[in-house]
Amino acid sequence: MKSISKFVRSVSRPVMFAAVLLSLLGGAVFATPARAATITVTTTADEYGAGAGCSLREAIRAANSNAAFGGCSAGAAGADTIMFRQEPFN
Repeated sequence: MKSISKFVRSVSRPVMFAAVLLSLLGGAVFATPARAATITVTTTADEYGAGAGCSLREAIRAANSNAAFGGCSAGAAGADTIMFRQEPFN
C-alpha cells in the first residue's frame, strides 16, 4: 500500500506540471488578437444615414454596431478608432 501511494506522488507532480505548462502554452498559441477598424469622419453635416459622407454620429453607430452605416465603413471587433480627415471640411 505504501509503495502505491509513493508511486502516485512521484507521478502526479510531473503530470500536473505538464498540464499547467500545456494550458499556458495552448492559450498563447491559440489566442486571437482583437482587430479594430478606423472610421474617418468626412462631413460636419448631421446626415445620419441620408448622405454620402460619414458624419460623427454615423461613425459612432458604425463603430458600436460593427456594421456600415450611412457613408461610414463598418466597425470591427475591438476598440475602433474614429478619425477626422485632415483637410478642411466643406
